[in-house]
Amino acid sequence: MESLMESLMAMKSLWRFAAPCAALLLAGASAQEPATAPAQEKEVRYANPGLLVDSAWLHAHGQDAGVRIVDARSADAYADSHIPGAVSIPRSSTFAADAPSGMVAGPERIAELFGKQGIDAKTHVIVYDEGVSHAAARIFWTLELYGHPHVSVLDGGIGKWVAEERNLTKKTPEVRPARFEVRAKSARSSSKKGLIAGVGKKIFLDVRSDREWSGGRIPGAVHVEWTKNFTTGEVPVYQSPAELAALYSTFARDKAVHAY
Repeated sequence: MESLMESLMAMKSLWRFAAPCAALLLAGASAQEPATAPAQEKEVRYANPGLLVDSAWLHAHGQDAGVRIVDARSADAYADSHIPGAVSIPRSSTFAADAPSGMVAGPERIAELFGKQGIDAKTHVIVYDEGVSHAAARIFWTLELYGHPHVSVLDGGIGKWVAEERNLTKKTPEVRPARFEVRAKSARSSSKKGLIAGVGKKIFLDVRSDREWSGGRIPGAVHVEWTKNFTTGEVPVYQSPAELAALYSTFARDKAVHAY
């Protein structure tokens, strides 16, 4: 138990900024259930394809009623230019002010933050960041944690949007405040007590860098650095369903995954 506590202390935070990125992919990409005697290889598809939208979809539907585009980058990046119709909710604005760095804010703060941007229970939120980042996934996880039923991440972020020479703007849209309903889902987060009790029983996914992994980790954790979820090249996007299924192929389907 002492070695476990030392590892937990070395990591500084049990839910690091990158973890929601893995949570998004584990929720959204999986192979078909393997047959006992497959006659032919089955196509691998996203289990929840609506968790990602591409730039073409956003270009066609970004101005639809009931859609709210959220820019998860810094306020300065948003002010410089952003996707038309987007409102600014920086990742850091969802952090608790009176808790260790990166801990999520409480329900009242979250309700105020998203409600003033016109987001209610019926709003389909499309959140984006630079592209290869974990800001959008963090907002995605925050909304999932507080029970918002409709949220997607823009695959490739603003980087892909710009590469396709789509329009940008400096204009801040006028929005009517709404009532954001908080329906917290405790299963979307992990406490230190729960992690200690789960050692040997649950899958711990360490998404940090190789250097951080080498410096200390939860005993038995599996290491998949968060950047491996993306393709390489000038305009990275999330890996294909087949590639992601292969990346997480050792994970047992009947075990809970705790990413950090």
